[in-house]
Amino acid sequence: MINLSGRIIESEEIEKVKIDKKDRKILALLSENSRVALSEIAKKVKLSRDAVDYRIRRLQNKRVLLKAIPVITLKKFGYYQFHTFMLLDESEPEKKKKLVNELKRHPSVRNIMEYSDRWDLEVVFLAKSVKEFDDMLTDLISKYPRLIKDKTTVEVISNYKTLYMPHSLYEEVEPSVKEQISDEEVEVDEKDIHIINILSQDGRQSTYKIAEKVDLSPDAVSYRIKKLIEKKVINKFSTIINLSKIGQHWFTVAVNFTAMDKKIEMKFKEFVSNNKNVIRAVKVHGQWDVLLYVVCDGAVSFHSTIREIKREFADVIKNYETWVAYREHVYTCFPRVLRATENITKVLVFGTFDILHPGHIKLFREAKKYGDYLTVVVARDKTVKEVKDREPKYTEDERLAHVSEMNVVDQAILGSEYDKYDVIEEVNPDFICLGYDQKDFTSDLEDEIKKRGLDVKIVRLKPYKEDKFKSSKLK
Repeated sequence: MINLSGRIIESEEIEKVKIDKKDRKILALLSENSRVALSEIAKKVKLSRDAVDYRIRRLQNKRVLLKAIPVITLKKFGYYQFHTFMLLDESEPEKKKKLVNELKRHPSVRNIMEYSDRWDLEVVFLAKSVKEFDDMLTDLISKYPRLIKDKTTVEVISNYKTLYMPHSLYEEVEPSVKEQISDEEVEVDEKDIHIINILSQDGRQSTYKIAEKVDLSPDAVSYRIKKLIEKKVINKFSTIINLSKIGQHWFTVAVNFTAMDKKIEMKFKEFVSNNKNVIRAVKVHGQWDVLLYVVCDGAVSFHSTIREIKREFADVIKNYETWVAYREHVYTCFPRVLRATENITKVLVFGTFDILHPGHIKLFREAKKYGDYLTVVVARDKTVKEVKDREPKYTEDERLAHVSEMNVVDQAILGSEYDKYDVIEEVNPDFICLGYDQKDFTSDLEDEIKKRGLDVKIVRLKPYKEDKFKSSKLK
């Protein structure tokens, strides 16, 4: 069972993807600005626009490039980050799975990393105060009193560096240095929240398509995005990359200093800014002084990074701990707690959609009535051939493009090449809407949902002129 919604998963089942210099440069450019135009990328990579588009689609289909996102400045919303490390009782795997799924649905959880070391989970919570966070954690612990055997929490004081791809993989592109951003809160209205939420699902979505969904003109949407950037609510646009797919590994390092004065702090900030393997570094209050997140191609590179840190700061490092990441269960750039309404309902529909017809459009519209955000999963070519014993008329890329063009659809994604139900865990919907005659992968659907500890309602929709608009009759 492979869930590719996070940046890391250590599994023999993960098929590594070879990327060349052109791919790395494209990924680097998108990491620095995921809304950059294809024509601009083409100019810098020295390829045609179509070639760049093909490479990006390949990286998406291979699940290397998971999502384009806005990078949100949390303190502009008045929120602080609390990293909680948990040691769990491994004798209760079902309870652990239930806990992880509850955390994935929690409105205040930003990301969940699973380790193979001293700690089992690192969960990043957002809260406006220590009291709010403590109430949140106490409520969680009360539900799983014997599962959580030990825990510790640190609060993020300041951010030294954040990248979404290690500098070591950049090709002829310099990563932008993080500028100092004030902690001052800003006013953000419901339209802004709606725009940010749409961008958090697909950061490359055009202003024209966003405009249709928020009932504004494209110019008004462009203006609002520009103002959000000026106010540093959106710090930049970047990408979520499955680092495991390109042979990278994740290590977390917690460091204690004997004393961290301003001089040492400035030296350390400069060090992490220049280090090509450190993708994130934060100063924290709690058990440690600093958390470092290191991404590299293996133990040798990691050892080299640790030696460099110890050599540069030998006189002030008191101790440090390292943990090897096993899987990031989820990373959310815009957690529900930041939205104007916390109860955005997600709906999922899946199918082949080889010949789009009014019946499909009616299906999408009826499904959308059950929630606020509609995700349509388009079957892979391999899956279509296995189930229908024939090749689809249109390729998976073409079918995906056709569905993506539907205004009622908020997000269209390809299904999994491995576990056909895995995409449900990735999307984590509130409702799954099935067509009236949909039979493929539905007989075991309820059991699969229960097995994965998900809380999803299944709805069977009514037919729409089935005597006329049915795919089998339109071939």
